[in-house]
Amino acid sequence: MNFLLVGGIGYLGGRLAAYLSSRGHRVTVSTRRNMGEVPGWAVAHEIVHLELSNPADILKHLSDKDVVVYLSAPDAEAAERSPLDALRAGGEFVWNTMEALCGSIARPALLYVSTFHVYGCNAKGEIREDTVPMPVHPYALGKHLGEEVLRLFKHQKKINALCVRLSNSFGAAMGADVPCTSLVFNDLCRQAVTIRELHLRSSGTAKRNFITMEDAVRAVEYLSLFQEGWPADGVIHLGSELHFSALEVAEMIADRTLNLFGFKPRIVVPEQSMQSSQNSFRFSVDRLAKMGFTWLNRVNHEIDETLRLYAGNC
Repeated sequence: MNFLLVGGIGYLGGRLAAYLSSRGHRVTVSTRRNMGEVPGWAVAHEIVHLELSNPADILKHLSDKDVVVYLSAPDAEAAERSPLDALRAGGEFVWNTMEALCGSIARPALLYVSTFHVYGCNAKGEIREDTVPMPVHPYALGKHLGEEVLRLFKHQKKINALCVRLSNSFGAAMGADVPCTSLVFNDLCRQAVTIRELHLRSSGTAKRNFITMEDAVRAVEYLSLFQEGWPADGVIHLGSELHFSALEVAEMIADRTLNLFGFKPRIVVPEQSMQSSQNSFRFSVDRLAKMGFTWLNRVNHEIDETLRLYAGNC
């Protein structure tokens, strides 16, 4: 297949481009960076500068594409610093992409990578795809705005599109310069090899859904290949049956650090957070499982590779 990854130079995009390329797909990665700023680790058949503010610029890259994967968005920390950038990425830029798809003769399918954070206040009990979103953070609000744009074009313009709500992915980035240490697994791996301690931000008892980066990119390929199985409402969860607390994550990372480097980092829990105010919830992946996708769940492999990445850049 011929893929266009919009905003494909980043944490998920970097791993996805490398994986799809290794599987024999042709991958074009778009970026708003100048070509001289593209990192050396980026893997793609072609890397193009793309202005998402200009639908015509997007359209000229669609003529030979089978699937567009839309990844472009500021991360959670950047969205908090500049909320309007998050809203623009989810609103204006997704709108322009959908308009370009409407004008394309090829009419490639679109996978819009969203987040489980769109559920916000409704993240409790069992979360299914029909749970009502209620975002409470600029990052989640921007993603949800993109979902609504997708929904409009899907129903009014008959664009073949799927909203993919990603849970907590974890694993080694393509390069140590990729900003992903706001993610609990990656942050704790960095701490393990730099300060030899694992500092939790809370009591770490609430469980969250996790998916290895390996399985996340495998699932994106799977969804692209089996479009006939996409749900009618155009929404699917991308997670796994792995549910861990932050404390359990820290314990796994401490054990893997001992296995790899011969020392075991101390786990530090803040005293004021001994009682967690967060609720655990189950993030249902039943739809993805019913499509026939199977997980590898190579947790230790992803932890080891992440530890090695940060250890090699200390």
